Amino acid sequence: MSSMTKFGRTLVNWTLVIGVMLFAVWFAVANRHTTHVSFDPFSQEAPFWATPQIPVYALVLFSVFIGILIGGFASWFSAGRVRRLARERKRENKKLVREVEAVQKEPQGTVLPVPQTSSK
Repeated sequence: MSSMTKFGRTLVNWTLVIGVMLFAVWFAVANRHTTHVSFDPFSQEAPFWATPQIPVYALVLFSVFIGILIGGFASWFSAGRVRRLARERKRENKKLVREVEAVQKEPQGTVLPVPQTSSK
Protein backbone atom coordinates (compact mmCIF):
# COMPACT_ATOMS: atom_id res chain seq x y z
CA MET A 1 0.00 0.00 0.00
CA SER A 2 1.49 3.33 -1.02
CA SER A 3 1.62 6.21 1.41
CA MET A 4 -0.72 9.10 0.77
CA THR A 5 0.85 12.41 -0.15
CA LYS A 6 0.37 15.51 1.95
CA PHE A 7 -1.91 16.96 -0.73
CA GLY A 8 -3.98 13.76 -0.72
CA ARG A 9 -4.41 13.83 3.05
CA THR A 10 -5.37 17.50 2.94
CA LEU A 11 -7.88 16.82 0.18
CA VAL A 12 -9.46 13.95 2.14
CA ASN A 13 -9.59 16.04 5.34
CA TRP A 14 -11.24 19.00 3.60
CA THR A 15 -13.69 16.70 1.82
CA LEU A 16 -14.73 15.17 5.14
CA VAL A 17 -14.99 18.56 6.89
CA ILE A 18 -17.09 20.05 4.10
CA GLY A 19 -19.30 16.94 4.06
CA VAL A 20 -19.91 17.12 7.81
CA MET A 21 -20.64 20.84 7.60
CA LEU A 22 -23.12 20.32 4.75
CA PHE A 23 -24.82 17.56 6.75
CA ALA A 24 -25.07 19.87 9.81
CA VAL A 25 -26.64 22.66 7.72
CA TRP A 26 -29.05 20.17 6.10
CA PHE A 27 -29.99 18.82 9.53
CA ALA A 28 -30.52 22.33 10.95
CA VAL A 29 -32.78 23.37 8.07
CA ALA A 30 -34.80 20.15 8.30
CA ASN A 31 -35.28 20.43 12.10
CA ARG A 32 -36.19 24.06 12.70
CA HIS A 33 -39.21 23.33 14.88
CA THR A 34 -38.86 23.94 18.61
CA THR A 35 -39.23 21.66 21.58
CA HIS A 36 -38.92 21.61 25.37
CA VAL A 37 -36.36 19.50 27.17
CA SER A 38 -37.51 18.34 30.58
CA PHE A 39 -35.68 16.27 33.16
CA ASP A 40 -38.77 15.74 35.35
CA PRO A 41 -40.26 12.28 34.72
CA PHE A 42 -43.29 12.87 36.99
CA SER A 43 -44.87 16.14 35.86
CA GLN A 44 -45.22 17.01 32.20
CA GLU A 45 -47.50 20.02 32.73
CA ALA A 46 -45.28 21.84 35.26
CA PRO A 47 -41.85 20.21 35.22
CA PHE A 48 -39.39 20.96 37.99
CA TRP A 49 -36.69 21.95 35.50
CA ALA A 50 -37.23 22.43 31.79
CA THR A 51 -35.54 24.41 29.08
CA PRO A 52 -37.32 27.15 27.19
CA GLN A 53 -38.41 26.37 23.65
CA ILE A 54 -35.26 25.58 21.64
CA PRO A 55 -34.83 24.35 18.08
CA VAL A 56 -34.21 20.62 17.73
CA TYR A 57 -31.04 21.19 15.70
CA ALA A 58 -29.59 23.35 18.50
CA LEU A 59 -30.30 20.60 21.02
CA VAL A 60 -28.65 17.92 18.86
CA LEU A 61 -25.64 20.02 17.84
CA PHE A 62 -25.10 21.13 21.45
CA SER A 63 -25.23 17.49 22.57
CA VAL A 64 -22.67 16.52 19.91
CA PHE A 65 -20.43 19.42 20.98
CA ILE A 66 -20.60 18.35 24.64
CA GLY A 67 -19.82 14.76 23.63
CA ILE A 68 -16.77 15.90 21.68
CA LEU A 69 -15.54 17.92 24.68
CA ILE A 70 -16.03 15.02 27.09
CA GLY A 71 -14.30 12.62 24.69
CA GLY A 72 -11.38 15.02 24.24
CA PHE A 73 -10.91 15.44 27.99
CA ALA A 74 -11.14 11.68 28.54
CA SER A 75 -8.55 11.07 25.83
CA TRP A 76 -6.24 13.74 27.24
CA PHE A 77 -6.47 12.35 30.79
CA SER A 78 -5.96 8.74 29.66
CA ALA A 79 -2.81 9.75 27.74
CA GLY A 80 -1.25 11.32 30.85
CA ARG A 81 0.79 8.22 31.65
CA VAL A 82 2.19 8.15 28.10
CA ARG A 83 3.09 11.85 28.23
CA ARG A 84 4.85 11.36 31.60
CA LEU A 85 6.81 8.39 30.21
CA ALA A 86 7.77 10.47 27.15
CA ARG A 87 9.08 13.27 29.40
CA GLU A 88 11.10 10.76 31.44
CA ARG A 89 12.56 9.20 28.29
CA LYS A 90 13.42 12.64 26.92
CA ARG A 91 15.29 13.52 30.14
CA GLU A 92 17.09 10.16 30.07
CA ASN A 93 18.00 10.66 26.41
CA LYS A 94 19.45 14.12 27.11
CA LYS A 95 21.47 12.68 30.01
CA LEU A 96 22.86 9.89 27.82
CA VAL A 97 23.72 12.34 25.03
CA ARG A 98 25.67 14.45 27.54
CA GLU A 99 27.51 11.33 28.74
CA VAL A 100 28.41 10.30 25.18
CA GLU A 101 29.65 13.81 24.39
CA ALA A 102 31.76 13.79 27.57
CA VAL A 103 33.30 10.43 26.65
CA GLN A 104 34.00 11.62 23.10
CA LYS A 105 35.79 14.72 24.43
CA GLU A 106 38.13 12.66 26.63
CA PRO A 107 41.62 12.28 25.22
CA GLN A 108 42.17 8.97 23.50
CA GLY A 109 44.46 6.64 25.42
CA THR A 110 46.83 4.14 23.98
CA VAL A 111 45.36 1.72 21.52
CA LEU A 112 45.94 -1.91 22.34
CA PRO A 113 47.02 -4.13 19.48
CA VAL A 114 44.54 -6.57 18.07
CA PRO A 115 45.41 -10.06 19.31
CA GLN A 116 46.68 -12.43 16.66
CA THR A 117 44.89 -15.70 16.33
CA SER A 118 46.90 -18.76 15.60
CA SER A 119 45.75 -20.91 12.74
CA LYS A 120 46.37 -24.63 12.81
